[in-house]
Amino acid sequence: MVFIVVVMLGVGFYMQNQKMPNAEKIIGITVLLIVLVLLPVFLYYRYRNKNMQDYILDKEKWEQVKENFKKNM
Repeated sequence: MVFIVVVMLGVGFYMQNQKMPNAEKIIGITVLLIVLVLLPVFLYYRYRNKNMQDYILDKEKWEQVKENFKKNM
């Protein structure tokens, strides 16, 4: 799928360079494909087995950050 997106972008920019009328449409469709398909698939793949609480800064973690900052000053 990534290969298809790269090819579509290449074709779109080539068409734009050649002053063809549908070049902007192809580039726009490709950008939408990246944002609406590839990005969510990538994010799901990367974070499917992760604990999201590890990435949330709560009060306890904030206190640890402040303590570590004071130690290093």
